[in-house]
Amino acid sequence: GSCRLKDYWLTILFLVLVGIILLLIVSGDSSLMYLLTLYFGISILPWLSLNVRRLNDSGKSWRTLLWMFLPIFGWLIIFVALITRSQADKDRDFDRYHW
Repeated sequence: GSCRLKDYWLTILFLVLVGIILLLIVSGDSSLMYLLTLYFGISILPWLSLNVRRLNDSGKSWRTLLWMFLPIFGWLIIFVALITRSQADKDRDFDRYHW
């Protein structure tokens, strides 16, 4: 499948907001820390899948995610790769404005 930029960032926003809400809940009661651990453990697989799909759409390999192990610069490389528009996004915009 493919993942448009808008769909990608809305999903990431949702994952981050749920994580923040859980963090706020857990910060009041440390005995609930397992909820946060469980959420991050469960959400890592969809996050990786979404990133691989987005990278493939922008013409990059899944191996680009290996840059995340390089502090600061690696994350910057991944960020730039993820915000690169895919050919499908460009074609969709062309069809919208040039019919």
